[in-house]
Amino acid sequence: MADAPLFRNIAFLGKAGTGAFKLGAQQFGWKCTEKSLPETVFAEAGSNVVSAEWQPVCGGGKCLLKFTCKGVAGSIRFAGFAETDRASIKVYLQSNYNVELKEQAVSIAGWSWGDWQLSDDASLKVTIDGKLGMELDVSELSQVTTVGKTDLNLEFQDDTAAQPQDEVLQSIRFFVPSGTNGEGAGNTTEELKEKIQRAAQLSVSGDSLAQIRDVTIVAPRGKHDLEFYPKVVKVRGKTLSYTIKYDSISRLFLLDMPGAIAQKMLVLGLSVPLRHGNQSHALLGMLMETSSTVDESQLPEDVWTSSGLVESRNGILEARQTYVVVTKLFKEFSKQAPVSPADGFKAANPYKIASIECSYKTQRGHMFFFKKSVLWVSKPITWLTYKNISSVEFSESTLRTSTFDLVFNMKGTKFEFMQIEQKVYEAVLKFLSENDDLKGKIVNLDMAEKRVKAMNRRQAEPTVAGQRAAAARRPAATGSKPASKEDGSEDEDYNEDEDGDFEDEDASEAEEEDEEDAESDEAPKKKRPRRGK
Repeated sequence: MADAPLFRNIAFLGKAGTGAFKLGAQQFGWKCTEKSLPETVFAEAGSNVVSAEWQPVCGGGKCLLKFTCKGVAGSIRFAGFAETDRASIKVYLQSNYNVELKEQAVSIAGWSWGDWQLSDDASLKVTIDGKLGMELDVSELSQVTTVGKTDLNLEFQDDTAAQPQDEVLQSIRFFVPSGTNGEGAGNTTEELKEKIQRAAQLSVSGDSLAQIRDVTIVAPRGKHDLEFYPKVVKVRGKTLSYTIKYDSISRLFLLDMPGAIAQKMLVLGLSVPLRHGNQSHALLGMLMETSSTVDESQLPEDVWTSSGLVESRNGILEARQTYVVVTKLFKEFSKQAPVSPADGFKAANPYKIASIECSYKTQRGHMFFFKKSVLWVSKPITWLTYKNISSVEFSESTLRTSTFDLVFNMKGTKFEFMQIEQKVYEAVLKFLSENDDLKGKIVNLDMAEKRVKAMNRRQAEPTVAGQRAAAARRPAATGSKPASKEDGSEDEDYNEDEDGDFEDEDASEAEEEDEEDAESDEAPKKKRPRRGK
């Protein structure tokens, strides 16, 4: 058996830096060897290799090795091989993986246009005179949309495992004129979009299981229609539409929104965020009024029967409120149970609600407290888990005595929520300090607790105005001495067991009026000059 080939200065496309690529009898792999970059290791079993392709595309005589593997979305590409490496790689793949290394002719014309085709390995290729000009993995797409009549926009899934130094393609736009040659001859942009969506498993066929109209979404902002299918839900807006796979929904939050209008918000946590231009939305908030209802015709019984889901339909329609139906639909298809805020904070909150009002950045919104996380709702929706929080700070200012700020520090990133009413200070501190995931993470906890005690004492002590009003209501004590006006510290010397520390307000006011009348009588009267006739 031949020795395992080892190649150096090889790049793993999508990862930063170069490293060593090795073909083994059981697997092949790559490891980053640049000391200035994190150590990245990749390995894949040789038995999973379906096909291998050799492409002289890297310039400077360098070539690319492409693998298609079972159970792996898209292709695996390594670049930087010399042309002389092809022979040894071809022999090794044939003898150990029983895979033939094919060579793909590549166009070097430098054109930016050509004919498109969808290959069997779910890749979109643009060819120029029969040679490869561009290749994209459609399995990595998250959205396929049309812009106008001739532009086709492809958006790729966010790589959650990508490091800050990695290179990730996020979107690309094609101009598709009608009447081109090749496979795409005569296809419109809309037809090409549908073909790519089917290849990427983003399209749906048949009638929808449910249609919910005019659901307000926080971001991307506006009213959208929801169309539920067995594997995906379509979110259709006035200008753009989005496709969400149910298996990309990782969590559900159901919130009771404060306000004059009774509203509920369902927040979807997405493992594959929606992209809207340069913005990425990993949390999708749907706002619905509790008075809104759903008609039975919006969930056609024949479609549910043909899909074998008629029993699920009956359970979903037990309550006709829109937010209940939408929540049950997402729960049914995503297999995720909706989570509600913690009852403990609601009980401790003097307003008896599960949220507090505060500002984040320039937006005013509401923060909801859960057993393992906090969720701030406005734009952008922000979700912070307690176990990832390094410290919590209660920030106050002498210039703002009626509000305080709450700061969460996470891995060098600061999340500052401002202008929180002092009335909820004790409830927030008590809830966070008693959470097991935040033990020892609250900065200056002793000072915060002392502040709560001081606030409680001030609330228990009667105010100056209340003291004076109470003194005025008491009957005058015999032989009581009037309070000294020279001292000027009547409030500090006040004792609830003594009744004579304050003067009767009515009597003092009468004395002041008599003194003013006496002064006015003593003042000389000026004669008013007569007018000439």
